[in-house]
Amino acid sequence: MTSPAILSAFALQLVPSRTDPRVDFIATVGAAVIYFSLNVLVTATLVSLRDGEPVTKQLRIAGGAYLNMLALAPVAWLMALTYATVGWWAAILFAVPVYTSRLAYRRFVEVRAMFTETVSSLAAAVDKRDKFSGDHSRRVQRSPWTSGGR
Repeated sequence: MTSPAILSAFALQLVPSRTDPRVDFIATVGAAVIYFSLNVLVTATLVSLRDGEPVTKQLRIAGGAYLNMLALAPVAWLMALTYATVGWWAAILFAVPVYTSRLAYRRFVEVRAMFTETVSSLAAAVDKRDKFSGDHSRRVQRSPWTSGGR
């Protein structure tokens, strides 16, 4: 995490005229894109080396989280601007919506995992019931024509 942070901070410092809020906003979002892109790439590479899976698969898995992190970049910019102009106490006002967003995302991930487990259990029950199509659902899940096999 340190290297992407340093590189994105360096890129942010290279932007001239950051006293204009519009330029500062665009530069901050650009630095966030650099940071999150490098962070996801490094993480996906390390996980793929550990698990022996393709990097592209790990990048696809991390895609949703990447978009969520990137969507919070403008909020972070506004929070920093509020802190610099109003004071520390005003930045605390951002904590509640950011925290509730984090909780909502965690619940979404949990519900998605439960849904996947439920569908897998139902597929296993169907496969056990019919001896002619045993493991058909697993083969379909691993097929290169479905998202599970890619």
